[in-house]
Amino acid sequence: MERNDEELLLPRPEVRVVQEELSVPSDVEITVDPPSDEGDEPLKAAGGESSKAQVSLPWKILVIVYGVLVGDAIASTVITPFVPDMCRTRFGIAEEQVGMASGALIGAYSLASFASSFYLGHLADKYGRKLIVLSGLMSGALGTFLFGLSPNFALAFVSRLFAGFFNANVPVTRAVCADVTEGQARILAFAYISACFSLSRSVSSGIGGAFTNIDFEGVPVFEDNRFLFPCLVGGLLNFVSFLTVLFFLPETNKGAKSADKKKGSLREGLKVVLKDWLMSKLILASCLGSFCNGGLLVAMVLFYSLAIEHHGLGFDPLRNGIAFTAFAGAGFIFQVYAFKRVLAWLGVVKMFTVSALLLCLGSVLLPSTAFIYWILGVNTTATIIVWVALTIIVCVVIATGFMCYLSTLGAMLSNACDDTRQGLTMGLNQSSSSLFRALGPFIIGIVFSVGVALDFPFFGFWILAALYLCSFLVLVRMSPLERYRVGDKAAEVLVVKEDDEAAASMEMFVIGEDDDDELHDQYDSAFIGQKIASQSNNTHNEARRNETVKEDEKVDRT
Repeated sequence: MERNDEELLLPRPEVRVVQEELSVPSDVEITVDPPSDEGDEPLKAAGGESSKAQVSLPWKILVIVYGVLVGDAIASTVITPFVPDMCRTRFGIAEEQVGMASGALIGAYSLASFASSFYLGHLADKYGRKLIVLSGLMSGALGTFLFGLSPNFALAFVSRLFAGFFNANVPVTRAVCADVTEGQARILAFAYISACFSLSRSVSSGIGGAFTNIDFEGVPVFEDNRFLFPCLVGGLLNFVSFLTVLFFLPETNKGAKSADKKKGSLREGLKVVLKDWLMSKLILASCLGSFCNGGLLVAMVLFYSLAIEHHGLGFDPLRNGIAFTAFAGAGFIFQVYAFKRVLAWLGVVKMFTVSALLLCLGSVLLPSTAFIYWILGVNTTATIIVWVALTIIVCVVIATGFMCYLSTLGAMLSNACDDTRQGLTMGLNQSSSSLFRALGPFIIGIVFSVGVALDFPFFGFWILAALYLCSFLVLVRMSPLERYRVGDKAAEVLVVKEDDEAAASMEMFVIGEDDDDELHDQYDSAFIGQKIASQSNNTHNEARRNETVKEDEKVDRT
């Protein structure tokens, strides 16, 4: 195949980094796909005209997926507002043990998910996504309903384990998004998943808090158990999602059965994923983020509720609800209206690193609002200043970082992994993250209690800030090839295409503006060297074919 030199060589000031050297067959066509300065408008090769192709999403499938996530998240979190009251009044647990019992019931779901998500994700790769999603919705509906019926703590704990153990809808629905999207569209699809969680967090708080106060006098079962109705509503939402998926969601993993033998065992798949250094870094950052995000939510509510004389803000439940509703609402608005623009501006890698720094900064600034009461005293002016400070810190800094952190990580992980192991990879990430998500609130709660005893309840926030900074350091220095693998549009590369068989690749070049002649010469030398190597490989292959022909002729004569 003849090459056009104008297609192969970029202008001299555009070549900056040579990543790695591999041989390329002579019948390889090399094209340049640099991104545009605008998020959804990729450019053609150097000197070409820009294309106006917009990033489009398969909304018919994604709407069903997002409905599954919202319903599933509501069912799993609807118990949060009334769990302490349920432990006191229905289970008869002593006041000094209510906190521990409530934490155990809330965390049981994540612990069960930790034990099963990676295997359910593997099954989704082998047998299809739809079956696993349906089983998760049914187990979530039954588990939530049984929780409302539980007469004691033990049965309530078992029902939460049941709901979480057979439910891997978060990783599997992410795999569905990965099946039907790629590149920038995949990143946006994953971002809207976080918006679903923000929406469900607000709705579940309303259902769990308001519906327990409904009077069902004269209605059998419900009149003696005011916690059953919100659980019934949460379970019914999951059942509606079950019917929607059953009749309207197509199977997106088309090669599940045909590729079964090629994918290997679960053990082999785990080895492939964990041996990949980039995948390991992404999963580590996800675990740190899950620990910190879970711990931050607990630290926030404990700090809000702590009395002012103990260096908290002294919020009652109503003001707590207002603060968290504003936090969730701000995150939802950012995710829906601003995420796409910020992604186009920064790229997915920079967007993640900025979100980690925002969460680090917010974790340091949030407890500092208590100093306002120290300085000004408890009065109307100080209260107004506290709420203004909370609006800036929580609704801008923390909410923005919260919405970007795990959504960008999930998209990068999906882009970097093999398409045949999307379910396994998402499940492995969900399992490990679930463990850390369960540990985060528990450990940070203990640290906060120790800080209160020492009259300095800020240690937990500082630990979270340090861990967010560690996650930033894990991914801040990514090679050009790693940036390309995670779908960062800011990393412009030479894309190698082979006519019919994807068997080889060549060096990746990151395009920049501040280059020198030496780097340009490196590019020329690298490309010439690859052409020589390619010709040498072709000569060697031709000689082997000639030898094979001669041996066959000799056998025929014999």
